[in-house]
Amino acid sequence: MSWISKGVVAAAAFYILLMVVEVACHPQVFGGVVVGAVLFGVAAGVFLSRSETKIHTVEMILIWVMILLFVVYGVLCWFEAIPWI
Repeated sequence: MSWISKGVVAAAAFYILLMVVEVACHPQVFGGVVVGAVLFGVAAGVFLSRSETKIHTVEMILIWVMILLFVVYGVLCWFEAIPWI
């Protein structure tokens, strides 16, 4: 396993730990934390596999999902649909 894969797995574990702490402080975010933890767990699991093709495919999917979510966030800010900004 490469250093990048180890780093991704370690980062996923760290973020899952942060999510658990967030639920302890704010129980109303439990549903979002479960979804986020499952997504981080799946991503970490893919990076633990030995298939370079599968890893590359997941990397590309994650990059495009992040780009799409950033665009959605920008559009919501543009139309002032997010009240706390």
